[in-house]
Amino acid sequence: GMIAVVDDTGRLVYSHNGLWNSVSPETHIHTIPYDMAFFIAGLMQPSTTVGSFAITRNVFIAANAPGSVAKADAAATVATSLDVLKNGTIIGSIDYSIGSLTGTFTLVSPVDLTAGDILQIKTRTSVDATLRDLTITIAGCAQTTNCSTT
Repeated sequence: GMIAVVDDTGRLVYSHNGLWNSVSPETHIHTIPYDMAFFIAGLMQPSTTVGSFAITRNVFIAANAPGSVAKADAAATVATSLDVLKNGTIIGSIDYSIGSLTGTFTLVSPVDLTAGDILQIKTRTSVDATLRDLTITIAGCAQTTNCSTT
């Protein structure tokens, strides 16, 4: 069998075949929050990419992006949807209802992003004349090992 303990120096060690071995902290995988933030200043133009984010590590976004936030400084006078794209393919939307300063997220399926992918927000063919100054954060999770600056 194998058992892991902390030795008297604070190191994590495990016993395997009667020998004690150190566990390197770099081998531990941690799930961390990975937030993708966008600010879209002013009024939007139709059929335009208004936000782009380069992914730097593998990221998972759950269906409907729980924990994500979309706010506007001025509300829409007509229902307005923005497309969310992964590498140019629509994966969901951010929807503002009439009079609301808060958008809701629609991602029908969970989304896996890998380092190098591009996440974008794009307007549709018509845009609202008053919806402006959007602050959007899409919440995801990433896995990483312990980081070292040395």
